[in-house]
Amino acid sequence: MRPTHLLENGITLLRPLLPLSHQELLEYLTSCKMDWIEDPSNQNNRYARARIRNTINILEKEGLSPERIASLSNRINHSLELIQYLVEKEYKSMILYKDTERIEINYSSFLLLPLEGKIRILKMLLTEFQSHKKYIARLEDIERLAHQTGPHFKAATLGGCLFRQKKGLLIITKEHD
Repeated sequence: MRPTHLLENGITLLRPLLPLSHQELLEYLTSCKMDWIEDPSNQNNRYARARIRNTINILEKEGLSPERIASLSNRINHSLELIQYLVEKEYKSMILYKDTERIEINYSSFLLLPLEGKIRILKMLLTEFQSHKKYIARLEDIERLAHQTGPHFKAATLGGCLFRQKKGLLIITKEHD
């Protein structure tokens, strides 16, 4: 989990106490002479978070304490931020033409990207035309399209968009009914 998360409705969810352990929160509340309520669902094994908490002792024996997991999670989040920054920068440099009906990108530059970069660029392209939709396309379908691209790629449709390669360009337009 991240301490901040942008929800689909534009609201930012803040979790300022996320870095604190349950024990630290209880100690603070006790020192302030404040009452608290334990959420019984935290002990209910129907929920993944409860099952995960039950495995903590096993994980700690393997060197994966909650603090270590939190540290690894932070490192992953920092890496994801870097990846997103670099992909956005690359995306902007690839665009050769853009309007509300059509986007053209440098196909040679696109092909040089690692698979994850291609997937993220395709998702960004889909979002340009489908931002009003709740879901633009399934990740599996975006991954499939990324795998299809190559020197012999001609055309494909995905998420209401037509992707076609022509004369060194990847041209994206809305798919017409």
